[in-house]
Amino acid sequence: MQIKIIEDDRAEDIQITIRCPKQDEKLKALLALLQIQDHKCIGKYRGEDHLIPLEDIYYIDTLDKQVYLYTETITYESDLRLYEIEERFIDLDFLRIGKSTIINFQKIKSLRPDLGGRIQVTMKNGIKLFVSRQYAPSLKKRLGVLK
Repeated sequence: MQIKIIEDDRAEDIQITIRCPKQDEKLKALLALLQIQDHKCIGKYRGEDHLIPLEDIYYIDTLDKQVYLYTETITYESDLRLYEIEERFIDLDFLRIGKSTIINFQKIKSLRPDLGGRIQVTMKNGIKLFVSRQYAPSLKKRLGVLK
């Protein structure tokens, strides 16, 4: 891979052109990383709304019909439903791993097979989550293990 940066004082915004023989999983992951930089989510913390950059979110889950956004140090509440978050961010490297959980694929530290076809995911902040048997194939596909 070659990277070329051209500084131009006349440019109004960053422009990225990718020239490649064929799109593959590595390129899709790179695009997701680039796109995630421009997206934010609104979360409530101590009665105030905060704009949270998507790259700061480790995972999202629901408890008692309330959706929570987990960053490294703060847990925010969201007014969005889990399916709405999934629809908005699934193409931006977020992956549903269970009925009530979505993870940021870029925040995964390690994976380990678990009983019953589940997969234990350890996030970069040390939190351990489980990919249900139903969602394990989509994780394996994202990893390039399953086609």
